[in-house]
Amino acid sequence: MRTARKQQCSKVLRNTFGVSGFRPGQEQAADALLDGRDLLCILPTGAGKSLCWQLPALMMDELTVVISPLIVLMHDQVRHLRERGIPSVHLDSLMTPAERADALNQLTRGQAKIAFLAPERLNHPEIHTLCRQHPPAMVVVDEAHCVVQWGDAFRPSYQQIGQFVSSLPRRPVLCAMTATADKQLQRGIVQSLGLRHPKRIVMPVERPNLHYSVLPTVHVTDAILRALQKIPGKAVVFCRLRARTESLAERLNRAGIPAAAYHAGLNREERSRVVQAYLSGRIRVVTATSAFGMGVDIPDIRLILHDHLPTNMIDYVQQSGRAGRDGETAYALLLFSPADLLRFHTRCQQIRVQHKHRPFTQYALIQREWRPYRRVLRFCLQAPCLSQGISAAFGQKSAPCGNCSACRSGAIGREIPNIPRMTVQELYCWILQLHRDELHRRNPHQKQATNAQLREISETMQLPDNLPGRETYFPYLHAFHTISR
Repeated sequence: MRTARKQQCSKVLRNTFGVSGFRPGQEQAADALLDGRDLLCILPTGAGKSLCWQLPALMMDELTVVISPLIVLMHDQVRHLRERGIPSVHLDSLMTPAERADALNQLTRGQAKIAFLAPERLNHPEIHTLCRQHPPAMVVVDEAHCVVQWGDAFRPSYQQIGQFVSSLPRRPVLCAMTATADKQLQRGIVQSLGLRHPKRIVMPVERPNLHYSVLPTVHVTDAILRALQKIPGKAVVFCRLRARTESLAERLNRAGIPAAAYHAGLNREERSRVVQAYLSGRIRVVTATSAFGMGVDIPDIRLILHDHLPTNMIDYVQQSGRAGRDGETAYALLLFSPADLLRFHTRCQQIRVQHKHRPFTQYALIQREWRPYRRVLRFCLQAPCLSQGISAAFGQKSAPCGNCSACRSGAIGREIPNIPRMTVQELYCWILQLHRDELHRRNPHQKQATNAQLREISETMQLPDNLPGRETYFPYLHAFHTISR
């Protein structure tokens, strides 16, 4: 960074952001953007990604457009910028016509230089008019992994960002920011957005203050309660379904742990009430879907729990990274149960039924879902260090952390089940082997699983009544669980 620019940046850092210097990666990112070079920036959660583009935005004369995936995230970032005296606005579907008109007036008059909007809003005539009259100097794509992950079907507007940029009277500098992107995802982001010879800044995904644990269990809710009783402070439990967030919050409240559900089915006021209660300490736990993962910046979350296996490592690292953003010790506990594996097996069967006359389509669709899921299983079962496993999933290397469950007690160490090729009986057998090993780990002196333990596992797995050979299955399990070591 040139001397004059460095002095100006130092002044803005000190006077506006209240910091005395850059964190790793921030100076190189800001310098690239101020030089007019496209940027792909991958910094771990809590490493200060926002400053990488906010500083250049303040030093540029023209408008900066920030494309953000979630309304709550836009509101949160606008609030933080306004608290620092940086005029900014958001444009979203929940605003009234009068509120949108006021925000647009602030932008056209130059009263605000930063505009946050969802990718769907890029197609609105009001945005096209604004950007023709006031061409942005910079377009920032926040949480850029969504471009690839969500762009195919869930939110196709993400695939149109590159086209929007091409339609502008003057091409702006493009900035793609995310905390989680492996090499394949990086290539997808560059291609979809049309980044031109971007500066790439990729910092280690490793979080030394975050202690990871993996626990196979047939009693997920009980394991959640035990973890919350053991680890004090704010916690988030990520759930697959909205109904599960509601029922789990009720269960935690009955146990004397103040909790509330957070998901996309709540309206803006309800979500805001949950966040405010969480910030104020009136509730200790938020049970949430992925809608909470990118939406809230709370530095002092001490525990992140997953009550299910995530479908890919990117989502897992994104969500677990909500913990310990203040740099203090925090914990991430991943629970997985037989239901997770059986659910994926059912998904494979559904694909086969839907495409029963198209074997190549069957194979392609199953493999597209199986490859990332297999990486999650490899992380859970075989990583000698979970922190190393996360680094490896993103093509990086790191030393053993010494703090995760694998470092403390050893990896679970089972082979990865080839779920797409298994019969349901074979998958049940694999699951029971896993729980046999867990019983032995907890009580090495127990020579044989008891009838009560077997019945508990079998009932929790909910063996279907129409499972072939079910009437002979339980006696077989008894022999199967005999431990010969």
